[in-house]
Amino acid sequence: VPDGHFGITEMNRKNNGKTDGTGGALIFAATIVAAILLAASAYRIFNRYAGRIAGGFFHPYNSLAKRAANVISEKTLLAMSHMELATECDALIRENRSLLMQRNLASSLAAENARLRQMLNLPEQSGWHWHTGEIIMRDPYLWNGRMTVKLLPEIVVSEGDAAAAVDEHGGLCFVGVVEKINGKYCDVITLFNPEFRCSFRTGTDGSVGFVNANGRHSAPWLLPIGNMSITGKYEIGDDIYTTGFEHRLPADPRLGSIKPLDDVLPLYTNNLQCGGEVVPAFNPDHLQFLLIISRDRSDDL
Repeated sequence: VPDGHFGITEMNRKNNGKTDGTGGALIFAATIVAAILLAASAYRIFNRYAGRIAGGFFHPYNSLAKRAANVISEKTLLAMSHMELATECDALIRENRSLLMQRNLASSLAAENARLRQMLNLPEQSGWHWHTGEIIMRDPYLWNGRMTVKLLPEIVVSEGDAAAAVDEHGGLCFVGVVEKINGKYCDVITLFNPEFRCSFRTGTDGSVGFVNANGRHSAPWLLPIGNMSITGKYEIGDDIYTTGFEHRLPADPRLGSIKPLDDVLPLYTNNLQCGGEVVPAFNPDHLQFLLIISRDRSDDL
């Protein structure tokens, strides 16, 4: 055999040996993986049925202690007199009532904590200071129109400062203004007070109007609005916001959403203004905490 041919034959034999070795390693690895998968599947199936069998087999022994305790409890109850049983039942009822009151209190505290956390998460505007107060009393005559708020002793507020709350969407909504201050207490008049008026702007085109500009109240949960130009674009459900025209009222807290407006026909009347009603952004029955928003003292100088 020529020398060159012998070299090629030897090289082919070596290459075939390497290929056979690599193929064997791949087959061995695939076998190991398949064996692991089969073992895991078998373990799951065996564990499920073995647990059921073992649980059914040991159930009489596991329930023996519970049955013994139930028998002792029943014998004890049978040995008690009617008066003792009535006393035990009355004590159990009182304990259940106490636990129910504790659960309701815990739920109330959790709701208060959630509302306070919402207030803390509101972004504070530059040039304004926010203080949290709790409503402790309401005016019997104007239940939703005037409230007394308790503040911390170190908090300083001024008459005319804005009062706000958190709406259902977690945003800031305007409620009213501080009317009177007495130490750590202050009286707040809300938008539901007919004596209070403030300007607003619409979210559609920025048209301006006033809250409580007319005496119309078709429903106790609606607020009358007026002095609105008939050339403005008003849509049902459009949000309205504070304008910031008033010195101590910040701009942009939400006031509510517009209900259907009055029909005005400018071609046949000389009335250049229209009015209507809005749904306030806050529910006065659910108010418990208020944010008193004070302007930076340096802005007053």
